[in-house]
Amino acid sequence: MDLEQKEQLKWVRLFEDCGDAGRVCLKYGISRPTLGKWFKRYREDGIDGLKDQSRKPPLRPQRKPHRSGAYLTINFSNLALVEIPSLCFDWFPYRAPQ
Repeated sequence: MDLEQKEQLKWVRLFEDCGDAGRVCLKYGISRPTLGKWFKRYREDGIDGLKDQSRKPPLRPQRKPHRSGAYLTINFSNLALVEIPSLCFDWFPYRAPQ
């Protein structure tokens, strides 16, 4: 057990004895959430629960593919230029200059 674990164990046991997290945290300059985290680990795993633990998440979800590029592909090999008859635009209110 290293020095840091000994201090954590001292603070957790002091909290168990007095039951006042605010007093322990104020006296030793630690935050309540930190003391609560150590206390929970100590109850669940004993002294081994006070060891440093990795902050890395247990599983990293797979990245979802970005869908914005899915619709940008156009196959130009099958396109052909077609002349559009002028009568198709008779309904259009504006006329192109001739």
